[in-house]
Amino acid sequence: MDDSTQLEVPTGDDPSIVAPAVELFVCDTCRYRPDLREHEGRSGGVHFAEHIERRLHEAPIEGVQLHRVSCLMACSRHCTVHVRSAGKLGYVIGDFTPDEASATTLLDYVDLYRRSDTGVVAYRSWPTAIKGHFIARTPP
Repeated sequence: MDDSTQLEVPTGDDPSIVAPAVELFVCDTCRYRPDLREHEGRSGGVHFAEHIERRLHEAPIEGVQLHRVSCLMACSRHCTVHVRSAGKLGYVIGDFTPDEASATTLLDYVDLYRRSDTGVVAYRSWPTAIKGHFIARTPP
């Protein structure tokens, strides 16, 4: 499937209700942490992307398309991603520690986002560890 293909996936408990696929862009040039660009010869973004890829391989989320990109231009906010879906608000989220726990937190949020109609996930439903990581909201 090429990147221009729009995939629709069931939402909630009713398989007749479908939503467009969620695209998750992971910056692979982000710093490892604010004071360290690389760890073990790789950027923080590469480490984070690998954790996300591994997590998605172990527990796939239907309709989530992962893309690595070079630079989301949020350089003061390391380990940054952009979550978007056709017809929904999108979000730039960052300041993650490039580890499995952060990948799990992010993907838990992405699954909630995927199930939403507009891209808005009620704050009370957010995973606790994602609070404070939002950088920007992007229009549908």
